[in-house]
Amino acid sequence: MANKQIMHSAAGPSFRVYSRHSQKCPHKKDASYLKCDCWKWMQYQQDGKPCKKPADTRSVAGLKVAVDKLGWELSGRPPVEPKTPETMTITAAVEQWLAFRTAESKGNEAAGFMGRHLQEFCGQNNVVFLHEITTNLMTKFFIVMSERYKKGDSASLKIHWSIVKAFFKWLAEEKLVPENPLPPRKVRFKKPEVEIPDTEDLDRIFMVVNNEKTRKQWLFLQTLRWSGMAIIDTVKLSRKQIKGTRIEGQRTKTGNRFAVDIPAWLVEALHDSTTEERFFCGQDDPALVVFRIEKALRPIFKSANTKIKVTPHKFRHFFISQQLALGFSTDEVADMVGTSAAEIAKTYKHWIKAGRDRIRAKQAAIWITQGLDENGNPKETVQ
Repeated sequence: MANKQIMHSAAGPSFRVYSRHSQKCPHKKDASYLKCDCWKWMQYQQDGKPCKKPADTRSVAGLKVAVDKLGWELSGRPPVEPKTPETMTITAAVEQWLAFRTAESKGNEAAGFMGRHLQEFCGQNNVVFLHEITTNLMTKFFIVMSERYKKGDSASLKIHWSIVKAFFKWLAEEKLVPENPLPPRKVRFKKPEVEIPDTEDLDRIFMVVNNEKTRKQWLFLQTLRWSGMAIIDTVKLSRKQIKGTRIEGQRTKTGNRFAVDIPAWLVEALHDSTTEERFFCGQDDPALVVFRIEKALRPIFKSANTKIKVTPHKFRHFFISQQLALGFSTDEVADMVGTSAAEIAKTYKHWIKAGRDRIRAKQAAIWITQGLDENGNPKETVQ
């Protein structure tokens, strides 16, 4: 009886529950450890005699279902319909979660992607229902994600794992799982210094796409260059977001609002490019369009022979650095691109200094024309 946990059933009776570990299980010496993929068992007394019964599950949630069922059987009373996830599939749970996020006005682009990824992984491991998900299974999922986003200097793993954590937190809050099965994993990565193309690099790229055949790529890159929007937000850009020369929207990645002014000629070019509501994806799935555009741009960037490796996201870096170098404050730039002023200050320190230096130089020149020195002090008169 030792080294086992107690679990109470909804009917009242309590049971000692434990795992029958496989020889390969790292917890094989501890029968009370339940968060593994080993089979679960129940131990109890009936008519004064010790009894054992398999729970026919490998998960804690499934074990709770089995304990409640056995409790009702032993009590001799008809079971009260339990609120358990034994019949809820992972697919149904993801759909409910996405519907909840939509109702809360939260973006579902990344959430939908991770929901599909989780379903595919569970399907490959023959896991269909919520109660079949174990901590051990989610540890394996974390390893798969780590391989998918294996660059140590990338925030992608941290961002996508946070989405998974949000899903399971919601499941626990809705009582769809008795406890959160996610392992306590912290994602650490070293954020590299931002590498930003200069005006010459961008000019080379625009020369490559400056022809009728690549007109759509030219317009897409010009929109990135003058708006600082992320690639997915540019793909989804719609007519109703453009008011005069201002683009207003909500970032897909974070849900943050942004508002930025673009040149009038670019607004005109966008409206002339298509009659559809969305300029770049029309009725197509934006995620698929992002994939197609990134694929089409790779040979263009390569043939431009730029000094650094250019990606669509570096157009956003270019825009932000330019605004800071022109003297806009971090708060003003943050409003333009839909991120926090703290993140702007942390990522673009060099260009903030360049902007301040430019303002100082301009002010010094004004003082000199006024007969003062470069610090604004009266010049000493020579006797």
